[in-house]
Amino acid sequence: MIRKIKLFEGGYHNYRDSDSSTMARYQIFEADTKMLFEFDKLFVFKENEILDLISKYNETYNLSKEWGGGPVNKEFIDYFNKSDLSFLPKKEGGYGNSRGLGGHNPWKPNISLLIYTLDYGNLSIGYSLLNKRCISMNWKNISRENSSNYDEEVSDDIYFYVHRHIYMPQLTIDKTIDLLRLNVENKIDWEWDKR
Repeated sequence: MIRKIKLFEGGYHNYRDSDSSTMARYQIFEADTKMLFEFDKLFVFKENEILDLISKYNETYNLSKEWGGGPVNKEFIDYFNKSDLSFLPKKEGGYGNSRGLGGHNPWKPNISLLIYTLDYGNLSIGYSLLNKRCISMNWKNISRENSSNYDEEVSDDIYFYVHRHIYMPQLTIDKTIDLLRLNVENKIDWEWDKR
């Protein structure tokens, strides 16, 4: 039997191959994935709408001289709230279509990869619009409720694999897709104008 060794050093999870780490990779490699524009827990999934939102945010970001640590500019929030957008339904891993972004300083918009694991629910990895690097990961939907064969070690190893190989080195979205060999349903590419 292969034995698993966990050493927690500097926030990294070091382990030898084990059944749970193999199963974790099996859950996320070559997984069906959607590319989404995420803003304040709303996921926009249509390609043309995503490209339009990126373009509008880039424009208003530059015109308002928005800075990385500050709030999202009001012009973009207004545009987002008034747009007729297609939101990912809850049954597909989204949050539905609740509206009402006020000036409550929502998180910056980003592009997310919503990865549908085979048996454990979904995992969302967020990427900066400015440089396409990984800035967030959300594994709250990797849970016992989403799997009849739930194994906590597999769940932990999904988290640790993504954390160590994607989040910590701030992998770009394209490198993540290549690393995991993801089947992205609606892959888009964009350029950020830094003016």
